[in-house]
Amino acid sequence: SILALIAFLWIGLSFSESFDRHPEKKLHPHRVILVFVEVCKHPRIRKLTTAFLFHQIGIGLYIQLILIELHQRYQYNAFKMGLFNAFLGLWLGMGVFFIPRLSKNFKIEWVACVFIALLGVSQLLTSISTFEALLWLLAVLIGTTGSVAWSAILTGFSNAVDEKSQG
Repeated sequence: SILALIAFLWIGLSFSESFDRHPEKKLHPHRVILVFVEVCKHPRIRKLTTAFLFHQIGIGLYIQLILIELHQRYQYNAFKMGLFNAFLGLWLGMGVFFIPRLSKNFKIEWVACVFIALLGVSQLLTSISTFEALLWLLAVLIGTTGSVAWSAILTGFSNAVDEKSQG
């Protein structure tokens, strides 16, 4: 909570918005539906949306099911599950440090594909692991690969459209 408060204050005091609203883009009540229609028309965005959907489902299921596994198999209490979540969160945060270097050296869509594949393999290994320590080690992989994949997919969205469509 202290780190979240520091981040809140840091962003509040130092962030300056660079997004320039386009006057021709007005809010429309059906905009949510229209965005999905636009996505279906754009093959690159459609693929990124599908990857993002699967990524979010995979991470969401992992975060819920790993806690059930830790509780049932290893009798984790709320405190130990909180520690595991904090550990996973640490590695989710650490993953963002890899993005600048990876995006300079590789095409961002390839980064997304490779890290989604690594994320999937890590999650599969988690599902067959019978060692508690391995679950913690795999959390390092899942956290970093999940974070890098998420960032790469979002960057891919931005790169896939013209400047007027970004944001």
